[in-house]
Amino acid sequence: MYLRRKQAFDALFAVPHIWGSTEGIYVLSDTPSGGLTRMEMELKFLTACFFDFSVNPPVYLGHKVSLYREADNSYMSSDVYLPMDEYLLPRLESEKDMDRLAEAILETYTPETLHSGGRVSGRELAGRLGLRVHEHDVVGRDDTLGMFFIAPDKVEVLTDTKERRQLNLRPNDILLNRRTLRDRSKKIDQTDSTLYHECSHKILDGYFYELQRMAGRAYAYAARLIISKECENRDDWVIARSERQASKLAAHLMVPRDNALRVITDVIDSQAGVWNTNTIRKAINRLASVFNVSREMARIRMVELGYPEAEGVYRYTDNHYVKDHSCAGKWKEGVTYTISAVNVLAMEDDPKAWKILTSSRYVFVDNHFCLNRSKYLYRNARGNLALTPYALSHIDECCIPFRPVGSCSCGRPQGLYAARNEKIPVEVDFTIDSDIPEDQNSEEFRKFAENLEKNANDLADLVIRMPRDYPASLRSVLERRNVSQQALADRMHMQASEVYKLLKVDQEAPGPTLKQLVRACLALRLDYDESVQLIESAGKNLRANKEDVNIYRLMLKSTKILDLETCNNALMALHMKPFFDPVNG
Repeated sequence: MYLRRKQAFDALFAVPHIWGSTEGIYVLSDTPSGGLTRMEMELKFLTACFFDFSVNPPVYLGHKVSLYREADNSYMSSDVYLPMDEYLLPRLESEKDMDRLAEAILETYTPETLHSGGRVSGRELAGRLGLRVHEHDVVGRDDTLGMFFIAPDKVEVLTDTKERRQLNLRPNDILLNRRTLRDRSKKIDQTDSTLYHECSHKILDGYFYELQRMAGRAYAYAARLIISKECENRDDWVIARSERQASKLAAHLMVPRDNALRVITDVIDSQAGVWNTNTIRKAINRLASVFNVSREMARIRMVELGYPEAEGVYRYTDNHYVKDHSCAGKWKEGVTYTISAVNVLAMEDDPKAWKILTSSRYVFVDNHFCLNRSKYLYRNARGNLALTPYALSHIDECCIPFRPVGSCSCGRPQGLYAARNEKIPVEVDFTIDSDIPEDQNSEEFRKFAENLEKNANDLADLVIRMPRDYPASLRSVLERRNVSQQALADRMHMQASEVYKLLKVDQEAPGPTLKQLVRACLALRLDYDESVQLIESAGKNLRANKEDVNIYRLMLKSTKILDLETCNNALMALHMKPFFDPVNG
């Protein structure tokens, strides 16, 4: 359990330097003389804490942000007042809160950027904050991009000669994991954003970590991970929210509101006021260039700054760029029509949403759930389903809108790790927005529904009659679906000889692995019951409570929605070993 502020109140209120005001608001400020307890010493860097004594028990209202000034090695009080939650984490409930805080920080540390545009490097900001930056290959932390140290600690690192040694870190040290950042930089360099992220921890989370140290929880550092991991207990969402707030503040510092709006306005003016996907693309590219950030961060900041249409441009999801798309009417704020395979799997925990997604009324195409109508879908040159040009320019007419939930605002993120006991770590949860395109009265849908009901009855009989030995089971599936061994090899992204081994009866040779079996079931888009029968006929099962098995189970329940390629991308997004190399097959 993390220590909450209520547990520290008695000691705080016993301090003699608390004084009152006519409004019933009390202020805790620095004490000019001695007599301080350990707890007071831990908290003495606070400029001002505010309590409301008009209620019983007293309510903690918040504090003013203390900003370190390099010039005189001291702290100064900003004009930004931040409400705090019970863990002494800031309650940044709106974009306005983030913008105000970011402006105060930039005015203190990098005032030149507010007037000239652009931004300073992450190393420069860290230096002005009084932080020290170290770069090493960190041993055993391949999931970590950077670490901000709150207390002294030792970390094992590799030297340039690949020898292991202990690195001593002090409070206010930042350690960049060179190995992980180097691997990630093959796509985009995240060194600067990681430094801004760790600087944000210094500003936002000092009170939280001090409070935990009082409780004896020896937190030494805050770590920026590649992806959120499954919570170990019910309180670990606190750390997850701390990380998300740090990432969000970093983006607001790297792309400040007023400077960004000026850049966007200039781009719109250069296009004679024409507002379409081409203008949005130019604005995103310009933001990325001016502020030296990724196009993804530039796109997100455009959405946050009141341009929701940017949701449909330069969307990079599941290791590919989604085609640009737009609404026929006004794009609804807070809504996206693009969703990753990982988030689709996580929505299995919502029965109502899952029923809609798996109803076969919609088809999962290019990370959209689109109405299953020829007006919106066609087969491209490779034989894959794709959205028609009409659908891409009328995305609100044909695709399900999703609304992100569990953002960095106060309150516990609902379902941050969704799907019951089959945990899927996701950055942001989604729920289906209320305005869903419906077309159940069309002739196409009526015929489809009739065939679906007939196929469901036929499937139940087929599962019962499926052979109980593995090779015969797989052959019966291929015969029933009229799929040759070569076609199966193509679908599984395997050599024909490898598929031949899967079908061969050899008592001495090892049988197929669970991963191979799941790969085959996904390639054939088998129903879940059919998949279970085939897997069990090979002497394997899906009952183990392991991360990979839990993911496989969810994927096999989603074959109406997701194909093998999409599931393969989901594994890579979760930093798990994929079924196949998407480049080399």
